[in-house]
Amino acid sequence: MSGVLVTVTETTELVRARAHEVEKIRFKEALAEQALRESEQRFRQALEIETVGIIFFNSENRITEANDAFLEMSGFSREDERAGVLQCDELTPPEWQITTSRAAEELKAIGRAVPHEKELFRKDGSRWWALIAMKQLNGNEAVAYVVDITDRKRVERSLRESEARFRALAEASPAFIWQVDPQGNAVYLNQRYQYMFGRSLEELMPTGWRRLLHPDDAPAYLAAFERALHDRARLRHRVRVRTAEGEWRWLKSYALPWFTARDEYAGHVGISIDITEAVAAETALLEADRRKDEFLATLAHELRNPLAPIVSALTLIARPDGAAEIPRLLPVISRQVSYMVRLVDDLLEISRITSGKVELRQKPTDLAIALHNAVEASMDQIREKELELSVSITDTPLIVYGDMVRLEQIFANLLNNAVRYTGKGGQIWLTARQEDYKAVVSVKDNGIGILPGMLPRLFDMFAQERRSGMGAQEGLGIGLNLVDRLVQMHGGSVEASSEGKDKGSKFTVRLPLSEITADGKSGQSPKVTFAPHELRVLVVDDNQDAAEVLCMLLQSMGVDVKAVDSGSVALATIPHYLPDVVLMDIGMPGMDGNEVARRIRAQPQFNNIKLIALTGWGQEKDRQLSHESGFDHHLTKPVNFKVLTELIASI
Repeated sequence: MSGVLVTVTETTELVRARAHEVEKIRFKEALAEQALRESEQRFRQALEIETVGIIFFNSENRITEANDAFLEMSGFSREDERAGVLQCDELTPPEWQITTSRAAEELKAIGRAVPHEKELFRKDGSRWWALIAMKQLNGNEAVAYVVDITDRKRVERSLRESEARFRALAEASPAFIWQVDPQGNAVYLNQRYQYMFGRSLEELMPTGWRRLLHPDDAPAYLAAFERALHDRARLRHRVRVRTAEGEWRWLKSYALPWFTARDEYAGHVGISIDITEAVAAETALLEADRRKDEFLATLAHELRNPLAPIVSALTLIARPDGAAEIPRLLPVISRQVSYMVRLVDDLLEISRITSGKVELRQKPTDLAIALHNAVEASMDQIREKELELSVSITDTPLIVYGDMVRLEQIFANLLNNAVRYTGKGGQIWLTARQEDYKAVVSVKDNGIGILPGMLPRLFDMFAQERRSGMGAQEGLGIGLNLVDRLVQMHGGSVEASSEGKDKGSKFTVRLPLSEITADGKSGQSPKVTFAPHELRVLVVDDNQDAAEVLCMLLQSMGVDVKAVDSGSVALATIPHYLPDVVLMDIGMPGMDGNEVARRIRAQPQFNNIKLIALTGWGQEKDRQLSHESGFDHHLTKPVNFKVLTELIASI
């Protein structure tokens, strides 16, 4: 009989054990899956950085996956990524494939991704990218890392433009622009250095520029330069440098320390400016100021000299028995006053010429007449020093187109200059001849001569030799300058020559001859018959001494004259005195002469009165103001009495 043997084994523990194992496996799998998810999440988080774009692309250059940074820099969305529309060729220029191919070759060669930065301009021209590394994942897929470098490229372009702009400015500048390192070595010099010094920049850098400095200026300049480097301070100093032509030019250097972005001292940047003309002008001003001070001292000296004998003579005359000395003292006073008048006249003339206020009254003039008049004006001084004067004037008429008064002034000054610097008993020669189309006049003497160093500046304002010997301390040093200016105004020239000390001097004036022949007249003012008894003259001057002496002179000529000391008294006197001429000072207190003249001219019944200003104000503006106020004539003090009497007679 057959049957079934059933064996029952209790497996509860075994099942439990196996279930436990399955549970453990499932738990481990869950942990692994969670770890994978966490790892993937960490990886995703690592990929989602803001500054680096990460892309996965296949062999067809189609982007299979990209992080948010790349999507943002490319302008695509996550939907575009999922739709598979991202194509490298659509975003990048053709060199992308070349760049990635090279990166792939390098990858095969070394077996790992290496930095391979290549700048790419986006295909649409909007951004700059840089491929910085790539890794081949498998045969069909690779990963690349891309950085948007647009901002960096803009900064670089801005820096390049700034550098180019700086260099353009530096190279175009007429100044010298330079840069040195902390040791004082030149690291940049603009092209101006080559043009000025005729040397290449390689010769001048780093220290060749120091050889250009003037040996007298170099120690102080380099000391200031080194001190500025050491103290990292401002530099401001000037120095002479030698140009390619061998000329010494003045440069003024200005420099400041400059620092890197990390605030590290990197040297000095400077500019040097050519100030040669400014230094020359400064030197000239200092020299002019020195000569002005010397001139003022000389002027005081020259004015005191004639004042001393005048004061002494007046003291003698004031003594009880002084009347007996008058005949002997009057010539002394007259000579000294004439000398003072000449000094003041020269000063006024220079002032007028400098301001362009002198107008020549030119006409065809016989130069011989001007020369004879100049000789006559100088004869008193010539006789006083017992000089011998030889005059030789050609018989051929020397007709020039000139101002007779100014021509006389030119040659009288030259003769006076010869007298001043020629010893007692010496000789003076005056010659005049025709040479081509010019009149040539020379004044020669055998006096103290002219030193060679003085000749170039002999005609400068206030120029005088200061050496022992006769005449060395006389005059103001303006006479020859006045001669030079007046000769130039006549279209001529004047030159001086001398063989040296104690060998005399010679002055030669050349004037163009006039094409118009002379009319045979002398050019002198016609003599006017003077009938003084027919005139009434009113003198108006607050200086009682001046008014009294002038009245005495006019009365000696038989003129009916009356003096008052103020403008208000003059206005009250005119209606009953009815003068023909009013001689009036301008600078009076209270009501000045110009105001008095205006009030007289405001009354038509007095239109026939001739008003003559007799004043110490002699500038052109003073003459213009007196003319506008109603004066007919303007004479400066001290007036030449001969001129005054002739003027009154002509009225």
